[in-house]
Amino acid sequence: MMHTPIITVTDDSFERDVLAAELPVVLEFWAPWCGPCKAIAPMLDRLAEQRSGALRVAKYDIDQSDSSRERFGLRGVPTLVAYRHGKELMRTTGVSASSFQAIVSAALGNAQAPAASTLSFSGDALLKHKAVACLRAASQGVGESPLPSALLSEQFGGDAARALSLPEFVIVLADSLHELVEPGSDDDIAARWLDAVPVGLSLDGLLAGLARVTLHHPTFGLLPNLAENASLGAPLKSFLADMATLQQDDVQGADPRWAALSARRAMLESDAAGTQDQQYVRVLAGLDKPAAGYTALDVASLVPMCAALGLKDADFQTSREEDAALAQLKDLVAPLFAEAAPDGLDDAAAVRWEQDREQRANAAADGFWRQHESLAQQVRERDARIEAIHEKRLSDVVEALMTTVRNHR
Repeated sequence: MMHTPIITVTDDSFERDVLAAELPVVLEFWAPWCGPCKAIAPMLDRLAEQRSGALRVAKYDIDQSDSSRERFGLRGVPTLVAYRHGKELMRTTGVSASSFQAIVSAALGNAQAPAASTLSFSGDALLKHKAVACLRAASQGVGESPLPSALLSEQFGGDAARALSLPEFVIVLADSLHELVEPGSDDDIAARWLDAVPVGLSLDGLLAGLARVTLHHPTFGLLPNLAENASLGAPLKSFLADMATLQQDDVQGADPRWAALSARRAMLESDAAGTQDQQYVRVLAGLDKPAAGYTALDVASLVPMCAALGLKDADFQTSREEDAALAQLKDLVAPLFAEAAPDGLDDAAAVRWEQDREQRANAAADGFWRQHESLAQQVRERDARIEAIHEKRLSDVVEALMTTVRNHR
């Protein structure tokens, strides 16, 4: 099937690409720094491909304009909005698997009833065995394997979660874990994840337990690691401590302390503009709520963050000689990235132009490193060391999640 690209919407093209579009539109308001936005990217790619000709999928980067949030009434990102014939039909912020499907259904003008709560794998161990074997076989093949949700839907017919009597979050997290593995790798992480799910149990409450692991684990949890970061400002550290307390005390979402905490986060983002603290405050957008309110995509976005927190500043330390060479390299490729695309290009031509520019930049960088082979070797060794640390940390995070699943009762 030919891949249908996701359309990039700007302030100038919004009316043409969204409001005046002949097809229904699912528009994501996103930002490059947004973890949950990255987590739903594969779902949007799949949607664009599967619904080609019936639905337009588009993205709007809120950082392109200071007035974006006010103009579109955004409370956070990612926000998905369904449009048809120029009218907004539905929106959702902090996307879950069910709300994602609801947005698609709204855009297409249909609705699906939610799946009934059932026991995992309908209590059938053979059904689980077939599902795990399907994913494991795909991981041993040549090239990049399809997403687990697609494989399982093809194997069992229809929606994978319904076919296996599993909550949507199990399949969403299988897809997200699969995306963390290098293309072509024989790592059967999705099969191992599904194999960890016990047979014949209600999985109610399990997602909140997984959220608590990524948030509060003493080794790699997001909040303990951020609290130990000496470079963070006192106001942000105070916010993190209060957020951790509310979550660990299981304070319910209706409690006014959560609303007050969200207001503090908004003030922190404004006060920390242009500082390192701002990027962390942005990461926390939509996460300042009880663990029971976390979606599968919230948890999926936290997994790579927890792995990255295992990398310390010392791991990235470079020599003065390296720093000078990297500055030269930056000067070499900067003019290429400063080039503006020619006017009048359609979407396909614009993509080809971007690809050509990237190839020219890569060729220039390759030529530079061939002239500095000893430094290139230092960089390769450090990159390999960092990758090994990251892979070990990621493995620890995933194993902790799987242990939580196996122990669920």
